[in-house]
Amino acid sequence: MVPRGAEFVCPECAQHGGIQIKPRGLGVFKYLVIAGAAVLLVLIIRLLWPPPHKEPDRHFVVSSSPIPLPPIPVAAPTPLPPIPTPTPPVESTVLTLHGSSVLADTLIPTLIEGFVKQEGDTRIEKTVSNDTIEIKATFPEPSPTQVFDIVPENTTLAFLDLTGKKCDIALASRKVAPDEADHLRDAGLGDMTTTDCEHIVALDALAVIVHPNNPISELSKAQLAQIFGGQITDWSRVSGYGNPIRVCTQSEDSDSAQAFRSLVLGGANVASTARTLHGSKEVSDSVCSDPDAIGFVELPSIGNARSVAISSGGMVSLLPDQFDIATEDYALSRRLYLYTAASPQNPLARKFVSFALSKDAQESVEKTRFVAMRVGTGKSRIPAGAPAEYSGLVKDSDRLNVDFRFQTASSKLDNKALLDLDRVVDLLQNSPNKGRYILLVGFADSTGTPPLNLTLSKARANTVAQQLRQRGISPAVITGFGQEVPVDSNDTEQGRERNRRVEVWLRQ
Repeated sequence: MVPRGAEFVCPECAQHGGIQIKPRGLGVFKYLVIAGAAVLLVLIIRLLWPPPHKEPDRHFVVSSSPIPLPPIPVAAPTPLPPIPTPTPPVESTVLTLHGSSVLADTLIPTLIEGFVKQEGDTRIEKTVSNDTIEIKATFPEPSPTQVFDIVPENTTLAFLDLTGKKCDIALASRKVAPDEADHLRDAGLGDMTTTDCEHIVALDALAVIVHPNNPISELSKAQLAQIFGGQITDWSRVSGYGNPIRVCTQSEDSDSAQAFRSLVLGGANVASTARTLHGSKEVSDSVCSDPDAIGFVELPSIGNARSVAISSGGMVSLLPDQFDIATEDYALSRRLYLYTAASPQNPLARKFVSFALSKDAQESVEKTRFVAMRVGTGKSRIPAGAPAEYSGLVKDSDRLNVDFRFQTASSKLDNKALLDLDRVVDLLQNSPNKGRYILLVGFADSTGTPPLNLTLSKARANTVAQQLRQRGISPAVITGFGQEVPVDSNDTEQGRERNRRVEVWLRQ
């Protein structure tokens, strides 16, 4: 240790080194000064830059009630991408058909279904709303959904809609009337009496129905007129069955009611005492529940009721079976029509009509219980009282289920007959009928003298023979029997038109 105030001499090198050691007390003061300066610097910094505000620690706050903790912020979940909504298929109304509910309810929807299936795999949906039937045909994408609009109304309204171009096709359960044809022609739609505009798609009949337990089996048109007109009110007047007759009818504006008034009542109304029902199904159901009821319905609506055979003008009574409706011998037969413009603005109208008349479509017609426009052989019934020459001629022959008929007051074949010619040729050119002999037998009404009517009947048979020869078929027998063997009364124009005909028979 070096004494206070003595000069330091290094013991190693014995030199002073130029360094003077100060007293120990001054060193402590220096450190105090430095520490104070540091504290002062910190205070200055705190004053210039205060620390951020800090909430007191709530865990150390004493309270009589719990203090809720602040919510812990949670990050919002990442939203999932939206599920894409399937785009509804594009719809396009491609064809509009207005008219008789006789066709619109079942026949036309069935034909449309077959029509669209030609185009390939498709899903078909039928909906009924606001008195409109929609048939939607959805094809594989990207094809749009095709919509067929069917409006059931009546034939009269159908022709008005066609005139006003509100529909592409008019559905009719009767032939167009002359004044209606005039309006349609004036509207630039063409001649409705030609095959360009008038298309017979099927045959139907009005069936007179009774309860299955009712013993009545046949009625004449004259008796029907008295029953539905209110002159005959008890079953004992027609069958010995002594209960009152309860007549059921359809609404006056329906096509079937209008046809019945025309065919049976001569245009008169049904008796006011008749029970008016909505549509054929209600009539059929009502008759089936009442042994004393009688009504009339379309062919597909007979249901569980029983049909009565009908005669006209003293002719044989016939039931509404397929063969006698096809030949139109049954007194209450009628044709079902599609009417179009001669040159439709919508090309699909012509395409649909062509399909409706095809073989495939006519097979579908049979499934609806209407009578298809197909030619075949049937029963060889020879009416009682027929001339011996006629009976001998057709005795061992088969009759075709088609009769050729003619335009009103004309020797020209009507539109159905023109199409039936090709159907007959098709039948004869295929086995088992190939090579069979054809017999053409003509008839007339009783308006003229018997010799004149005989001449007219043979002329009609020759008209058909000439058409067949043009198609490569030569009939073996061409003859006529005048006003003999009528199938309807000659007292009405409808009956006379039915009697002017040519029957076709086949013989080995």
